[in-house]
Amino acid sequence: MCGIFGTVNYSISREEFQQRLDTIKHRGPDGFGIWENRTGNVKLGHRRLAIIDTDSRSNQPMIFNERYAIVFNGEIYNYIELKKELLQKGVQFVTESDTEVLFHLMLLEGPAALSKLNGMWSLVMFDEQEQSFFMSRDRIGKKPLYYIHEGEQFAFASEMKALYKCLPQFSYNKPFIDFSLANPFDNEVLPDTIINGIHKFPVGCYAVYKNGELKISRYYFPEQLLEQKPAHKSFNEAVEQFRELFESSCTLRMRSDVPVGSALSGGIDSGYVVSTLGKLGFGKKGGYTALVSSFPGSVLDETKEALQVAANAGVPAVRVEVEPSLEPDYILRTVYEFEEMYLTSPISFFQSYKGFREKGIVVTLDGHGGDELFGGYPFDLDIKLKDDFPNIMKMRRTLTTIHNMYGYDGEIELKEAWLHFKSELRKKIKEKKTLSIFEEEKHYQAKLFHSTFKGILPTLLRNYDRYSMHAGVEVRMPFLDYRIIEFAFTLPNDYKVRNGFSKAIVREAAKGIVPEHILRNKLKSGWNSPMGEWLAGNWKQWLLDEVHSTAFNNCDLIDKRKVLNQTELFYETARFDQGAGQDLWLQLQPYLIEKANKQFAEL
Repeated sequence: MCGIFGTVNYSISREEFQQRLDTIKHRGPDGFGIWENRTGNVKLGHRRLAIIDTDSRSNQPMIFNERYAIVFNGEIYNYIELKKELLQKGVQFVTESDTEVLFHLMLLEGPAALSKLNGMWSLVMFDEQEQSFFMSRDRIGKKPLYYIHEGEQFAFASEMKALYKCLPQFSYNKPFIDFSLANPFDNEVLPDTIINGIHKFPVGCYAVYKNGELKISRYYFPEQLLEQKPAHKSFNEAVEQFRELFESSCTLRMRSDVPVGSALSGGIDSGYVVSTLGKLGFGKKGGYTALVSSFPGSVLDETKEALQVAANAGVPAVRVEVEPSLEPDYILRTVYEFEEMYLTSPISFFQSYKGFREKGIVVTLDGHGGDELFGGYPFDLDIKLKDDFPNIMKMRRTLTTIHNMYGYDGEIELKEAWLHFKSELRKKIKEKKTLSIFEEEKHYQAKLFHSTFKGILPTLLRNYDRYSMHAGVEVRMPFLDYRIIEFAFTLPNDYKVRNGFSKAIVREAAKGIVPEHILRNKLKSGWNSPMGEWLAGNWKQWLLDEVHSTAFNNCDLIDKRKVLNQTELFYETARFDQGAGQDLWLQLQPYLIEKANKQFAEL
């Protein structure tokens, strides 16, 4: 995992190029490389986080036959199996890296090779003879890639900050910012960014750039997942298959030449990762540690539960305490480093992964993706009522599950389910679709598909790339092995929501290795920055100073009166809950990003 940067037809010295590459040096603290072609119009840069074959022979840009060059950010977990295939075809290797395997595979097979990869990537290859580029991102966008295309000029990078000074003119994309404020989980899949002229390279795609033209093609079609037929005779059979897939995914992702750990909360997903690896013996072999972020005094602190999971799994655990910094420059610096708009400050995550790195951990296997694939969010469950209708008892069980996930005990009364039943029936009558009550509907599956490919997951993947890479730590996600994604969309609703529990198949697979009280916890919480507590406490004076500053008054990216009113209401009503704090922080983001960029990017 690394940071990449490249330019085509820019009049830029090597020194200037390195300065821009070094804006993302946190992504690759172990070294850097710069290469330019014979005519000097193409420059490629790489900041290395050394994980597989840490020897300098695997540094990038990697060159082959003085014709081809590659810069690659990510990991190919099945590189050992792919290398065996290539060796049988007569390919010779000079390193033990996954980059070289990827390089030769792409040269032999072109875009068809992408479907063979089990991993995460953003890659760019240059062919000096053809004067052309090939680039690609992984299936669901675990690794970022941004680009600028202005006439004959082209530039790309792992983070936007490396591209700021490649723009002919720097300006903010106000319509995109407004959309993002209203839809914080629906903007990551759009091609635009908060900066005019900087675009996201689309996930699941590859492209060829030649003669000033960029042609983008898709190689991954997730919509086809919705056409799959159920492949299991019983719930128990599906559980066993899932368990086997998950153990395979975890084992592949333990391939590393540096120490590995897992960010562990008190939840099921990270608990299942740690417990699976404990079951497979990695905790006893050494080189694997559970990492627990502690928020002393916060209602979000799950240290006790996390340590119980680690102890039960036989995996050594270390704690990293997170405290909100009061330094205004540090708060702004984290806004600059993060680059994007989101509901919470990145500080707790930056500090957590920094703490992990200081403990010697360079790679983490974390639990992201389980909620989106297997139904872990209560707000996704609402639409399942449409699938349950007209079975009022199913509707009642779904409502009870939602009720419990928000922290309320007990079962929903039948009369409340009856109200939802009547509401659905009225809709059917109004839409003149009364007979459709006898048809199988898949609203819930479509909702989970949206969360996985178009909504919350793409946003969280972007976030965790920033959080971890800020500290030079690589995050791997066993739930997001493409085989598990395919498997998840073969499951009927009642394999995901069952007997009052969300993520039923995950809970069942984890029985016997995750503590029972963790598996039976129905409340949905999550690893987060306690924004309500921070803004009401240590950050209060800083925030009040900011919203009454000259810089705030001069900012044209936000509705200043609205934000002022929201700030006053936050403190007057003493609504210091997480939701109110998150919304206030989000509305401040355009102003804070503008201020941070002026200070740290000198814009």
